[in-house]
Amino acid sequence: MVLVAESYPFFKGNYYLTILGEQDCIKEFAAYKESKVILAPETWLDLRIKGSQLSQYFRKKSKLKVKGLFSYPVFANGVHHSLHWVSEAHRSSWHVLLDATELVFGKDHLNLRLHRPDLVLCSIDNSHGQTSKITCLLVRKKSFDTSMPSP
Repeated sequence: MVLVAESYPFFKGNYYLTILGEQDCIKEFAAYKESKVILAPETWLDLRIKGSQLSQYFRKKSKLKVKGLFSYPVFANGVHHSLHWVSEAHRSSWHVLLDATELVFGKDHLNLRLHRPDLVLCSIDNSHGQTSKITCLLVRKKSFDTSMPSP
């Protein structure tokens, strides 16, 4: 997460909308760079109840090409959250960080073909021998391709 926080192009006027809670260190970096930080409750991820509030934040008017970064957990407090929010955020010009660190490697399934988040944070526990944890960050190249086209 620190890697995302230090490298994401936060600036005055864009947003950081998060539902990650206390383990989220990105909000401090975003606030330091004068981005508007919005801490949303996890209940907003429920498509049946509070989803319209989250959708309203996505659709806020902005002159920016990309409004900012939306981060949320794919699994939290025993609940799998819909990947629908990835597409919803993309339709409204947001980048998406999907926190998949709570998924169990080999047990849970995460299909990234239909809903393509820009960043995925995941971890793999080594249950053989010594206990160790490998954390990785997957970055969708197309979302952050800054290379210049050839003349």
